[in-house]
Parts: sequence; C-alpha cells; structure tokens
Amino acid sequence: VPWDISELKKETAEFTLILRERQSRPSVVPPPLTFPRDVAEEVVVPTPSTQDEPLSAVTSKPESTTIKVDSARVETLLNIVGELVVIKSQILNEVLHLKNEPRLNSVVALLDKTIRELQGRTLSMRMTPLKSLFLKMQRVARDLSLRLGKPLEIALTGEEIEIDRTMVENLSDPLLHLVRNCLDHGLEVPERRREKGKPEKGRLTLSAQQAGDRVVLHIADDGAGIHRERVIKKAVEAGLVDPKVDPSKLSDGEVFEFLFAPGFSTAEKVTDISGRGVGMNVVKEALNALRGRIEVSSEFGKGAAFKITVPLTTAITDGMLVSVEGRTYILPMHGIRELVDAGASQHVLLQSGQRLLKVRDTLFPICPLAAQLRNAYKAFPMEAGETAARGKEMAIVYEHETGCVALEVDAVLGQAQVVTKPLRGRAQQSDGIGGAAILGDGKVALLLDIDGLI
Repeated sequence: VPWDISELKKETAEFTLILRERQSRPSVVPPPLTFPRDVAEEVVVPTPSTQDEPLSAVTSKPESTTIKVDSARVETLLNIVGELVVIKSQILNEVLHLKNEPRLNSVVALLDKTIRELQGRTLSMRMTPLKSLFLKMQRVARDLSLRLGKPLEIALTGEEIEIDRTMVENLSDPLLHLVRNCLDHGLEVPERRREKGKPEKGRLTLSAQQAGDRVVLHIADDGAGIHRERVIKKAVEAGLVDPKVDPSKLSDGEVFEFLFAPGFSTAEKVTDISGRGVGMNVVKEALNALRGRIEVSSEFGKGAAFKITVPLTTAITDGMLVSVEGRTYILPMHGIRELVDAGASQHVLLQSGQRLLKVRDTLFPICPLAAQLRNAYKAFPMEAGETAARGKEMAIVYEHETGCVALEVDAVLGQAQVVTKPLRGRAQQSDGIGGAAILGDGKVALLLDIDGLI
C-alpha cells in the first residue's frame, strides 16, 4: 500500500515559509539574562578582555630541535679538545716563568677558562641517560622471570643520571651478567618463598646515584643470598684458599672476592643461563677496563647486593700530581680525601711491622708508593741519577674499594686536568696503572689505579 505523504509535504512547506521569514528579518541582539538578586550575587559572567594576549603567543612554546651527528665526528671533536687541553697545560707551564707580564697572564687565564668551558660542552655531547640501559635490563629480567617461572617486581631509580655513551655500552654486559645471576641463583620459586614467609613476587632493584665525578650503581634482590660455606668449599677445592688459613676466620669481603676468580662458579648444573664456566671474573675484568670497581654484600636468606662504581667519563681526568723518587705520577682526584704532613703526624708501629698513620685519632695503614712501585713494576726501573733528594714526606689519605690508606710520596706538585690515553702491550695488563698522560712540560706521567695497586 503506498504511503500518504500529503500531510508531510504540507508541514514541510509551512516550515520553509517560516525559515524564509526569519532570514529576511534584521538581526536582533537578545536581551541580557536577568537573575534574581540572590542568584546574581553568586553568578559571575566573564567578560572578554581587550588586553588578552593573542592566541599565537599563548600556544607557541619554544621547541628544542635536535640533529643527528655521526659518533665518529663527536669522537674526533673530543680528541681535538683533548689536544687543546694539553696545549693549554704547556702554555700555563711557560707562563709561570713570566711573572712581570700581567696582561699576558690575564689573557692566558681567559684562555684557560674558555677551554675548560669548551671541554665541558664537548663532554656533554657524549653524555646519555642511563634510562636506555636500565630499560634493557628490565626487558631481560622480565623475559627471564617468565622463563624460570619466578614472578618478579622491578624497581628502577636514578635512570635520569647521564653518563658517557661509551661507558653505557661497556656496562651492558656486566649488568646483564649480574641480572641473570640474581634471577637464576638468587630469587627462589614462589613455593619456596611462601615457605620462608616472603611475598610470592621477587624484587629486583636497579638504582644509580652520582657521587662527584663517579656513578654508583646498585643491583639488589631479595632472594636466598650467597651461601658463604658453599663459596668457601668451592674455593678450597679450587686451591684459592691458603692451607694455613682457617676459612672460618675470613671476612665476608674476602670470601665474596672468590666469586671473581677465573672459572669460579657455584652452579650445581650447567644450563644456558648459568654454570657455563664464564663466572663473575668477566664482570671484574670489564669494570677494571673502565677504571671501576665492584663490591658484594649479602645476608644468607635475605638477598644479595652488588655495588658498582665507575667514572662518568674516561676521556679527561682531574688528578693530583705527585713526585715519587724523581718521577711524576697522577692520582685520581675522586679518591683523595686529604693531604697530611707525614713528618708532623704520629706514626704507630704494630708488632707485625705494619706502620700506621694517626690523623685526628684515626689510624690509616701506610703504603709507601716508592717501594710498592719498585716491587710491582720492575718493567719501569728508575734510571741512573733520577732519584731526587727526599724532602719532607707527604701522605695522601686515599679512599679505595676496601677502606682508606695513607700513600707516602716525596712531594705534591699540584692539581692538573689531563687527557688519559690507554696503554698497550705488557703495560696494559699491569694492575695499578690506569693509563698515561702528557703533562704541561711535555713529559709522560702514569695514571695510578690505587685499587689495583693495593
């Protein structure tokens, strides 16, 4: 049956006439709204201000632009800045003899300030946040937790701290090894954690904090911890413990140091995760190459923690120049606590023959650098006539990975900013030498690694 649309056509025509009549009328401004007195006091109608800023001024924000630069160009630029630092040191060394040239001294001081600023800006180009490294460890930990059937909760702190890009790349493998060890050796399965009264989900913490010119990384878990007796047993079987020494009297630091021996592993069975014969020595070697150190602390049944300390950058180092038997050496500034006049301080001699230096009621073991360097590095003998007349001895209280020590030196020559270069060949494998640098007078000085030397 066809629909009857006559009524619809009639209504549409009437509606069209009404619209045409309204469009033909002049526009009328509607009257303002009126409110009762009690409502008008509460309602405020905003009025447009003629002094408002334009929309473009409000919405426009400064945008930071970035460009992609080849890493080789940045390395080349940093090397050139390093050469400038060396040349600056030579100029400063020459100007020391010209004391009656105030204008020249002011220009050289300005040059020193400008090169330091240029060096800082150039180093900042190589700095990158630790976030990318931490996120990589987070992905690896989550994948491994699903694979092992160990629920995991990960906490990341300090990922905004910036560090040298090359340091981030070289830290990837050591951190990966530690994270795998924490999940495989440390964390227990959920059933075992319930028996011990722990949450079913394990906890892995990755944190970073900056301490001066160094970065401290912490990797910790709340798992089973390190079994001290098992480590001692493996160390005795491997011949790492002197038969004359009672293993029960060893400190925790000495016992945990066995973990970094080549080929040392406490894994009972070999898998593709652990027990592969690699051991923690790869972590130690990688950190030594970065002039870093690692410390282990653990409480059996409550978890283990690894503390890694590395410098922000290995390119340019602030150091203290010291003289030992006529030769100049460089001590990193980050470990120096204070300089002490050894002649005016009190010496304490123990029955074992160990000498101690007393500084404000605190005793520090004395390490004579001259004897230590002669015994450790026979590859660098003192040349004839090179031994200088010993004046008043100085001691430098230096903080290393296991405590503090008083380093005996002949003289302290001053502070310098040096460009360190790695050594090659036999010198590269010597513990206690972190590199070499060219001083302002053109001579080459060795950068000492006190942690490796001790």
